[in-house]
Amino acid sequence: MQLLFSKLLSGMWPHHDAVAKRSSNLYADFKQNLDITKYTTSGQEDRRVENKKTKRNESPVKTNGTTSTSQASGAAANWKNSQEPVKYDQPISQQPVAAPVTVAKAYPDVMCGSHLKTPEDLTGFPTFPSGTKSSLMRNLSRDIWNKYANEKDRYGFSFKQAIFSGCKNTDSGIGVYAGSDDSYEKFADFFDLIIEDYHKHKKTDKHASDMNSSRLNAPPFSEEDAKMIKSTRIRVGRNLDGFPLGPGITNEQRIQIEKNVV
Repeated sequence: MQLLFSKLLSGMWPHHDAVAKRSSNLYADFKQNLDITKYTTSGQEDRRVENKKTKRNESPVKTNGTTSTSQASGAAANWKNSQEPVKYDQPISQQPVAAPVTVAKAYPDVMCGSHLKTPEDLTGFPTFPSGTKSSLMRNLSRDIWNKYANEKDRYGFSFKQAIFSGCKNTDSGIGVYAGSDDSYEKFADFFDLIIEDYHKHKKTDKHASDMNSSRLNAPPFSEEDAKMIKSTRIRVGRNLDGFPLGPGITNEQRIQIEKNVV
């Protein structure tokens, strides 16, 4: 059998008749329990097989008129390596793949004016015509716009709704409306500026409430001034907790407020 395998490994298929005959004799002796050690090659056949492999791998290969042996030997080495099982001493690790960077789409600035119909018309940073003097125009920066342009308070009132009146009516003095008490918190970086601009009340200031009338400095009117006064009205406005303010309230919420109050 060793002879048979050595013949096959050496690629001696033209001598298959000799291989077959000797294999047949070996098998017959084996069945009769005769000595089959005479069929061993004592290493001579193995050496001849190796010599044939070496000669085949080192045979010159002509490429563009030149002779090269490296291609044949390299191919043989690659074939041998490809037959060996791959061993992984360490677990295969993959380099982390960076997440794709999403760049926000830049929209062109929007010129404010009466042509604006809805808050959704504010598709880009609002710019104001010459002569606009509103608090909105003075305090709306690009940083604030980029931060709040697509934001809403907890009642669903959007930043665009808050500034839309001042964008449409560029002759406004303030131009900003809060949709609910939460608007002051949600859009705090903007409303703090508006409040300070109009009331001169900074974010760090504290509001003092004193309902003791005796501490009021209210000297009586002169007789001449008193003649000009026909009537006096004191208006007090209150908001119900859990409901948005006028600019952000719905019809259903108005009906519910009526039921609660009446």
